[in-house]
Amino acid sequence: MRRQVAGSLIACVFAVMMAGCSATPQKPVVDVAAIKTSIHDMNQRYMAAVAAKDVDALLTQYAADARLLPSNGPRADGPDAIRKAWTDFLNRPGLSLASTSGDVTVSEAGDMAIDVGSYQMSMAGPGGQPIQDVGKY
Repeated sequence: MRRQVAGSLIACVFAVMMAGCSATPQKPVVDVAAIKTSIHDMNQRYMAAVAAKDVDALLTQYAADARLLPSNGPRADGPDAIRKAWTDFLNRPGLSLASTSGDVTVSEAGDMAIDVGSYQMSMAGPGGQPIQDVGKY
């Protein structure tokens, strides 16, 4: 009797394990359009904050452990350093910055997105000479 119970128990455990292995995982439901809209809205807030020279609004776009990698400058780690970097940048005379999002790719799981775009920047350089920069991100 014990052998029958043990055999039945082993058969049940094996059947449950096999059923779990053969189940097809379900893909998550991802609203790609909503994610792309959210990124577009975030970009709009970012550029509005730059135009208004609103460092506080810019800082809301960063996580507490963020790092800013400005061109031709030192890395800024954390909110205080990012605040200083943005304050210094936004205080440049004649600053103008515009960006255009070109392509947003969303991962299949919806947990990562990549925004590829371009920017145009101008400012007054040393002696008031205009500086123009066109680039990509």
